[in-house]
Amino acid sequence: MPLPLSNNLDNIYNQLVAVLKTVVDPNNTGAMLFQNSDSSWNIYDGPVTEWKGTPAAVIIPSDGPTSKFISNYENVRGYGFYVFIAMDTTLTAYATTRHNMRLITDAVLDAIDRSDMLNNSADI
Repeated sequence: MPLPLSNNLDNIYNQLVAVLKTVVDPNNTGAMLFQNSDSSWNIYDGPVTEWKGTPAAVIIPSDGPTSKFISNYENVRGYGFYVFIAMDTTLTAYATTRHNMRLITDAVLDAIDRSDMLNNSADI
């Protein structure tokens, strides 16, 4: 059983989920990228054995927070997360899938970079 995330990690994870829910499919104007037709989301917080659909995002915390002690009074802490994006592909559609993955990756990075939910402090 995985260890529970700290409150800071929970907050950041929830904010990342909220940001990912705002990403619009770059190939289909108006459709939310990680949402299925039944309104469920393809956003996960760990290993997945069965996908509800694709594209899907998996958010996993990195090894741990990094700390920088600036002085005796100031401590700067950073929390890292990996966001993995999974897509369906076949050999015949491989070139199209690679192109779509680049579009999706760019859309996700833009959403994280522009997000007010992350206090405009995402370091990509």
